[in-house]
Amino acid sequence: MSGETIKLGNHQAAVQFLKGDLCALKSGGPVMTVGSTPAGDVLTFWFHPGGQPMTGKFPPETLRKVLPADIVPKVDTKFGGGKGAQA
Repeated sequence: MSGETIKLGNHQAAVQFLKGDLCALKSGGPVMTVGSTPAGDVLTFWFHPGGQPMTGKFPPETLRKVLPADIVPKVDTKFGGGKGAQA
């Protein structure tokens, strides 16, 4: 399994990316799901804003883990902004 090494003062902590983990590029971008970690890279899946499924392989040192609690749901304003049906 691939991992990311983060320097914390004089210590290092290895962060492992496992299948199903959520991650994002440290430089920004969409939240992605880890599919596998072949040959040192992390294979990820996400959806383009237009709904098209995308995939990519990234070096683990370019990624950070994302917790589900960190994700802010988007409100679809096309259908009343999530307020339910209006009479």
